[in-house]
Amino acid sequence: MGNIDNNIKSESKNVYTIFHRATGRRTGVYSRANNNIFEFSSPEDARNANICGAHKDKNEYRIAKYKVTYTLIDDDCDSDNIFIKGI
Repeated sequence: MGNIDNNIKSESKNVYTIFHRATGRRTGVYSRANNNIFEFSSPEDARNANICGAHKDKNEYRIAKYKVTYTLIDDDCDSDNIFIKGI
């Protein structure tokens, strides 16, 4: 088995996403490590994610709240017929 708690079959969390009001398009924030980031842990994190403060304008950008549910389908899906000695 993988390194997960097998008692957790699904987990939900809220995420926040920035949308441009005029176009309705989802807007990401560039990060050197992760390219564009589209999901944030709070509306404040979303508004403050851009160093220039571009998303602080509430007339131009809106923040949408989503409930995301992760459901465990397979905890070790890429280990076809692997035999690990001692386990």
